[in-house]
Amino acid sequence: MALIKCKECGKEISDQAKTCPNCGRTRATKADKILYFVVTLIIALVVGITYFITK
Repeated sequence: MALIKCKECGKEISDQAKTCPNCGRTRATKADKILYFVVTLIIALVVGITYFITK
């Protein structure tokens, strides 16, 4: 178990903790990061396709 810094309050927390016990901020999991990437990619594709269709 390693200690990492909370991105919100800067306190050290366990790398196993899902939320910071000090400020309550939740940590993003790997699945969350993948979901954010996929959603961003889909939005970019929709904007790009819309741009080329209306041109």
